[in-house]
Amino acid sequence: MASEGRAPVRTVLLLDVLDALGADPIDVRERVEILRAGGAQVTALGVGPGLDLGPKPGRGIHASAPGPGAVEAVRSLAAEFHPDLVLVASAARGGGALARALPASVPAFWWPTGTESTAASGWLGALARTLQGRALPEVFGGAPHAEGMMAELAGSQVEALWGRRPVLPLWDGDIVLAPEGLAGPGGALALSAFAAVSGEWSGMDLVTWSHPRESVEKLARGLGAGARVHQVGPPTRMAERAWCSQARAVLLTGAARLSGGLVLRALGSGCPILCVGPGAGLAPLAQALAARGCATVAAPEAGAVAAALSRILECGPEVKQGIQRGRDLAAAHDGAALGERLVTVLALPRPRSAAAA
Repeated sequence: MASEGRAPVRTVLLLDVLDALGADPIDVRERVEILRAGGAQVTALGVGPGLDLGPKPGRGIHASAPGPGAVEAVRSLAAEFHPDLVLVASAARGGGALARALPASVPAFWWPTGTESTAASGWLGALARTLQGRALPEVFGGAPHAEGMMAELAGSQVEALWGRRPVLPLWDGDIVLAPEGLAGPGGALALSAFAAVSGEWSGMDLVTWSHPRESVEKLARGLGAGARVHQVGPPTRMAERAWCSQARAVLLTGAARLSGGLVLRALGSGCPILCVGPGAGLAPLAQALAARGCATVAAPEAGAVAAALSRILECGPEVKQGIQRGRDLAAAHDGAALGERLVTVLALPRPRSAAAA
């Protein structure tokens, strides 16, 4: 998106879809704050299952459950506020289902917030199939990226000093973290690899953020690792911080949409990332991280994944260098950097105090 030759954007309608693992109501408020710091007047709608924006979500911030009610809320807000621009923050390419709900006359762009999974599912897929409409161009499309910033994470941010703030541990001992769960081919590979190295690393447990599944428990028992595999359910943002700070490695497969913020928080916490036979949605990010030297990509074969995991757990000089590169990459994607890019690409009326600074 280029800003040359356009009038400055003064009013923005932000449609924030929490459709990726690691997305949280905190993200809605932070994105609103970034846009307002750039000088825009912002009305926002957060959309997600059971979404709770807290007792004081902030001026002009609304929430909706998924489904037809969200579509109606989108159309109502667009008609009521007549924004200069609509931004649809979503991991789904082109803005997904809610982008299709916008009238064609409304200028709108997609704000990418995560990776895509191989197929839309649940309420997102069902809603998308009921709507006919456009896929939105990316708000950062064609815009130069700041030094140190990665294009695949350009729409995401991480809290400054994330890895240096003390948090209480949630587990007694070291863990390997598999946030997407262990169902499906990628999960089975991750579980098999963990079982293969578990004898060498007898004090290590495997923790996943999925709800308990009997199929996973059965596979873990069959591999002799049943007592060391724990399905703890989705964490709050504060609990996520503790898990990432404690993990010796995080295994990603691309089985779910992943929030870019989650990836950055893992890197900023000093947690090495191992991409296990990454699916199509994760592959571009996995390859870009590997090219930066801050992630490892393992072929979809149990022996290759086990060997890569063992190298990470040994934490030799190469792994330590990768950890530092990951921290540096996360630091380049803070809220201030994201705000500056939005000011540029949207031609926001930067506040006088900021412009004079």
